[in-house]
Amino acid sequence: MKRLAAFLFLVACATLRAQVPDSGPAQTAPTPPPAPAARPAGSSSPAPKFLGSDVPIFDPANEIVTWDGHSWSLNHNRLFEARFEKYLNAPADTSAESKAYQTILSTILGKLGPGQTSADSVDQAFRLLKRAANYEMDAHLCDALADAVYSVWRAQDASQRLAQANLALEQERKNNEWNAQVAAQQNKLEGAPSSKNKDAAAQWTKEQQL
Repeated sequence: MKRLAAFLFLVACATLRAQVPDSGPAQTAPTPPPAPAARPAGSSSPAPKFLGSDVPIFDPANEIVTWDGHSWSLNHNRLFEARFEKYLNAPADTSAESKAYQTILSTILGKLGPGQTSADSVDQAFRLLKRAANYEMDAHLCDALADAVYSVWRAQDASQRLAQANLALEQERKNNEWNAQVAAQQNKLEGAPSSKNKDAAAQWTKEQQL
């Protein structure tokens, strides 16, 4: 009986040892790193601009241009120096149009010279300004000067000068229209057919009369 009890005790111990041991604690998934904090809108540095962030500033007293932290002197700049040298080395314009334009300018300066200034000479110089403005090389400089003179006369309420100026402007307009008509007629005559071809000449005359 004792042997049977001992045998049952050994079987019970073996059964307890054969049981599966408890599994260890479940492994938790690794937590992701925290997202970086959003940067405030005011703390972000602005992107650099193509032409800088400053406004160009010109100092007329020193003739210096300041832009984006840099300064340039107009008197000691290679760009301006090269342009000026190109102007000095350019050949003189000796065309007929240039000579006519220079003649008008010389006449204006002569009428406004010392000892030559009078009401009549000023009015004549004003008329010549509008005539000189018709040349391409003038670039409407004389036109701008004439407008400035006209504005001064209006500010001074110089009625007589304004009347003379209006007459000068009207006369110059008529001259320009006459010159345009003469040029147009000359172009038509150059394009006319020969008088030997009577049919073509009659057809051309009929078209001109329409």
